[in-house]
Amino acid sequence: MTMVTATPPAGIANAGTSDNRNVLLSVRDVRKVYGSREAVTRALDDVSFDICEGEFVGVMGPSGSGKSTLLNCISTIDTVTSGNIILSGLDITQLRSRQLSKFRRDDLGFIFQDANLLDTLTGFENIALALTIKGEPARAIPGKVNAMAARLGESVHLARLSGDELILVACEAPQRGFHMTSETGTRLPVHASSQGKAILSAMPVYEAEALLRRRPLQVCTPHTVTAPEQLLAQLPAIRRGGYAEEHEEYRLGLKSVAAPIYEGDGPCRYAIGVICIAGTPAAEFASMRAAVMETAQNLSALLGHRAPGGI
Repeated sequence: MTMVTATPPAGIANAGTSDNRNVLLSVRDVRKVYGSREAVTRALDDVSFDICEGEFVGVMGPSGSGKSTLLNCISTIDTVTSGNIILSGLDITQLRSRQLSKFRRDDLGFIFQDANLLDTLTGFENIALALTIKGEPARAIPGKVNAMAARLGESVHLARLSGDELILVACEAPQRGFHMTSETGTRLPVHASSQGKAILSAMPVYEAEALLRRRPLQVCTPHTVTAPEQLLAQLPAIRRGGYAEEHEEYRLGLKSVAAPIYEGDGPCRYAIGVICIAGTPAAEFASMRAAVMETAQNLSALLGHRAPGGI
């Protein structure tokens, strides 16, 4: 049997009940049974709970306790054996197949462990495909995708080279809308991240080549460049421009731009970058690039670095 506890935020009155609060989800006497009479498995056995607006809920339990089954039933990926699940006043256990398809398409958002994007499409095209299936007019789709990109915002990452990979040492997300971010301590591949390429461009060529050839380079997406020769060929242009970009090389649907940070006359070990969704308009991405370069230059100056030709 799975037990679910919904913990309301501090300050909400009547914390043990749903009185005077907007119930968004109500699960009532839900059962999910697999197998036949000879071998019956009760994945869910009389599960009941409410989730109200403003609550943050965690589903906990050992492996095999029914957590995934419960979430699959709530999200209409699976059906219940008995009981009712009411989302925003609509009993989804009573919907027919076509009604469920429309409900999933228009009213639910799924966040899986993996991206579950189509590898043959860009991030922009993956979003556009969903809008096409929904029946959006073709002319309206580019504007909607770009508007979504603006809403999502961006995240700023400071990365440090450690051996042959990067470690995020600081992450800052915007305060508006949704955002993509990673936790401090996350490790990034040097060859598939803009921060990594920025740092590689600041190295002597022989050091960059040795790092890239140290071990086979991981394929992160269909766009990842894993041939050391190709990566080395990119470095002169990155060095001249003062910044590096990657477009869906590390994660499908995302792109980033970064610039190296120099400490005095020592080796470059840090880079600062911005990550955003792949559909971010070119003009907005160019503004991010300029801001990243200016920030990297200012940080380098504070750390005692003098640019070539500087005083």
